[in-house]
Amino acid sequence: MKNPWMKKVEKNRMSPLDIMLHNQEIYNSIPAPFVKHKLKPADWDKTSLEIVKKIYKSSAFEFVSVQPMHGPTDVVAFNKFQYDKVEYDKWIKNACSDPSPICLVPQTEEVVAKTRTRKSRWSPNIAEDLATEIFREIAIDLKNNCGTIARCKWGQRDTIKECMYDVYSKITTVDNYIFRKTSVKPKSKWAIMSPEMASIFDTGKQPSSLTGLDIAGPCPHKAGILWNCWTVYVDPLFSKGHILIGHVTDGLCYFYNPYILLTHLEGDRIATRYSKKLPKEGAKCYGRIEVEDFQC
Repeated sequence: MKNPWMKKVEKNRMSPLDIMLHNQEIYNSIPAPFVKHKLKPADWDKTSLEIVKKIYKSSAFEFVSVQPMHGPTDVVAFNKFQYDKVEYDKWIKNACSDPSPICLVPQTEEVVAKTRTRKSRWSPNIAEDLATEIFREIAIDLKNNCGTIARCKWGQRDTIKECMYDVYSKITTVDNYIFRKTSVKPKSKWAIMSPEMASIFDTGKQPSSLTGLDIAGPCPHKAGILWNCWTVYVDPLFSKGHILIGHVTDGLCYFYNPYILLTHLEGDRIATRYSKKLPKEGAKCYGRIEVEDFQC
């Protein structure tokens, strides 16, 4: 007989996608009488696993940390800043080249999975609809709780190109400020904006413009690379004059912790069991640029 401890060790070595599929399989195997309102459409067991795979590979999980839960309650591991406030404030104010006074200390916190009924309904496009809903939920959380907010005025220059460089300058300023506040080298950088905002960067002739531009589409999607630095995601419903930027780092960011990604309710309604967490230090990895009087 296999040691139960070894089973736990093997599960901890599984990839995030494998854990999500494993949890979904367990949910699917529970007899319907023991699950309230559980209804199984045709081929639900097989279809639900394919939907989980598509959602995991979508843009919704590309710019945050995904730590699937092993059960209804689990522990999330993240890093916490440890520093002397006087020395830190002096370091930020002087913008000196001295080594950062920040130390990252590993921390853990217990999280509990909550069930949320989704607006998306069971349909052939359920994977895309649910991924879109999760993407916008995460984007709104980060937009409302980001650690840095900056503003700039649109229309103070004669041409759109000159106004575009003003916006780019503000993006760079906020990005540098995020790095100084966290002192952590990011694995990658990203930005979320509206199609109207993305269109001003599509100069077509500038080598530093938004390359591989793909603005069209009703759902959030990866549009291209801005100035060979930020991966740009375009969302038609994102605030027209706002730009959200962030750094992807290990252990210091927004955590989305899915438990059971697809729970079937009455009729065509579905729900998701998950938890999410944005540590106080993690909020410093994100910034919002508000372009006042933006018109394009």
